[in-house]
Amino acid sequence: MNRRFFLSASTAALAASSSVAIAEESKAGKTLLDYSADCTKKGELCLQHCVESLSTGNKSMAACAASVREMLTYCHALTEGVARKSKHVKALAKIALETCKDCETECRKHKNMEVCLQCAESCAACAKECQSVGGGAATG
Repeated sequence: MNRRFFLSASTAALAASSSVAIAEESKAGKTLLDYSADCTKKGELCLQHCVESLSTGNKSMAACAASVREMLTYCHALTEGVARKSKHVKALAKIALETCKDCETECRKHKNMEVCLQCAESCAACAKECQSVGGGAATG
């Protein structure tokens, strides 16, 4: 009788802890998905602004365009990895963290341009979320 009770209680406790872990993972994944998708959206707008500026001969946006383009590569991958529940999300988050910090730094140099400022703020938020899911320590 005690053995049944113990097994039943142990199974229930294991199921409850698994449910909590899955719920936390799902919540973190959704949050990370939101941040990486927003960063991608704002980055696409910033890159378009950079390209337009570069096409008029304004070379001051070249470094910004390069950092945004690199960030987009990894935030796109992160968004897809989170959405598909990839086992490599933490590794993607680590790279996205670094590229988001780099992009934020470049975009803040153009803080008088709203699209760059929005990209920088989105990158900062995404980097913070990447760090919270185990993507490593923030730099800078």
